[in-house]
Amino acid sequence: MAKWCFNYESGEYEYIEKDGFSIDRGEYVYNWDDSEYRRKEDDERRNTTVQSSGQFMNFIFFYLLRMFV
Repeated sequence: MAKWCFNYESGEYEYIEKDGFSIDRGEYVYNWDDSEYRRKEDDERRNTTVQSSGQFMNFIFFYLLRMFV
């Protein structure tokens, strides 16, 4: 799904897909602001890490609980 990104080559905002394809121009662009895509990837990576950490801590908690009960 394309996002509204700034194309430095044209100096305008355009709908650009993650791989750099500009919907508005019908061609690939190489000098554009991909921060929206990077931000989403960072958020997804951060959420995955938090979920993994939480699952690991639950495992440790229940393991230790079983040792002492």
